[in-house]
Amino acid sequence: MNLVLSTYCMGPSPLQDCMVAARVEGFSGLCLDERHLSLNAPQRKAEEAAAASLEAGLELSVYDPGVGRFTESQDPAAAFDQARRAADLASAAGCPRLVVHPSSRPRQPTRLLEALREEARWLRLLADSAQHTPLPVRICVCLRPQSLANDPFSAAGLLQWTGSLDVRLALDTAACFQARLDYSENVLHSVRDLLALVVLRDIQYGRDGSVQDVPFRQGIVNFIPLLARLQEFRFQGPLVLGARIPPDPSVEPRVTARREFRAAQELWQEMEGSVGRLSSG
Repeated sequence: MNLVLSTYCMGPSPLQDCMVAARVEGFSGLCLDERHLSLNAPQRKAEEAAAASLEAGLELSVYDPGVGRFTESQDPAAAFDQARRAADLASAAGCPRLVVHPSSRPRQPTRLLEALREEARWLRLLADSAQHTPLPVRICVCLRPQSLANDPFSAAGLLQWTGSLDVRLALDTAACFQARLDYSENVLHSVRDLLALVVLRDIQYGRDGSVQDVPFRQGIVNFIPLLARLQEFRFQGPLVLGARIPPDPSVEPRVTARREFRAAQELWQEMEGSVGRLSSG
């Protein structure tokens, strides 16, 4: 399995420390968040990140700075420019995938079709721009409840509206759990050819009903049905761990990386019913 660690869970630690921690503990790549590659950073920062990843022997697999939401923005053109900037930085960093977040569904059902067309238009423009960077970058639309990519079926429809083969789907396990989506063969089969990456987020509910992200396998999400299906489909894309987990500044990056990788290793051993290390690539 292609396990990738999000830098988000390692807080303000320097990117080089995050790279070393992830590589030593067995991850095949990193998912960069906005803290570790700011949208306001000059291009040389992205180029330095690319050089550091080569030195560390670790791929920068995914960039997720929180861009997108075009049609719900008060200034869609500005949101697009921000996303295009993110694609340029991803390319300069040697990162082949950019996560883009979809707009919320309009409150008026009569505006849904118009919103889908407009969102698809911005995504197509972004995908076209991202393919003309020095390193082509694939756009990965993140499935999110109450959005224009509300479930696998609506997400597939949105991607079809773009008319671009360079727009793909990012599946978020916590989002699927909250939306009560299943991982049946029919559901996943509908998007298997569109799936570019999977974010393995775990959550729990607070006493006030709030949703809290927690370390992998310390929450209530059942990952086995999804991973079993992905294995059947021979999915080779990144499986991202550590996304949105509140970082603890007192914990060293390597400790965080070890915790996440070992939790994944234990789960894989349970699925396989045998002892042996989880392949990281």
